[in-house]
Amino acid sequence: MLGKDNQGVFLPYKDFQNLWKAARGQPAKAPTAGPSHLLSAARFTGTVKEKLARMRLQLTVDILKEGWSTIPIGLGKVGVSSVGLAEEVGVGAGAKPLLRFQNNRYEIIAKGPGRQV
Repeated sequence: MLGKDNQGVFLPYKDFQNLWKAARGQPAKAPTAGPSHLLSAARFTGTVKEKLARMRLQLTVDILKEGWSTIPIGLGKVGVSSVGLAEEVGVGAGAKPLLRFQNNRYEIIAKGPGRQV
């Protein structure tokens, strides 16, 4: 195990040449695709009575890219009784977000860029 500055690593010259060529070659390309969305806020309010909890979630999603984005919402195994849109900022003409349940999770489908609450 190496741990001191004066210790060395020895390898065959052919392996050294391969490492040297790789180090002097083209740098690895950074991914150009960034995230399509950002969950910037989640506010929960609610009440608990006996064995029933009623919660309200206000979620703020910033859509960062053009086109449609799918935003997974980690709600676990809860029932959703209603969905509403609090505000629309910078949303494409006539493009209302959708909520769907697919592959055992809730997802918001929204067109951006802009903010959805």
